[in-house]
Amino acid sequence: AVGNETMTLGWNHEINVSGYELKVEKLKDDGSVESTSTYKTSENTLKIEKVEGYATYRVSIQSLNGDDWKSG
Repeated sequence: AVGNETMTLGWNHEINVSGYELKVEKLKDDGSVESTSTYKTSENTLKIEKVEGYATYRVSIQSLNGDDWKSG
């Protein structure tokens, strides 16, 4: 239904990784960043709710292993 849009992201699970950090940026029409949200998960999928239909989003993901290591 309109106003209840979601997006589900999925990626390959990597070995020696305890989790993932995703940065989701909503972009303006000129390509600049309007807003940024960060999510952490130990799964290799993530469902994001309350996205705006027809908006443009840029997603980046990095692997995590404990609190000390990030893939960058």
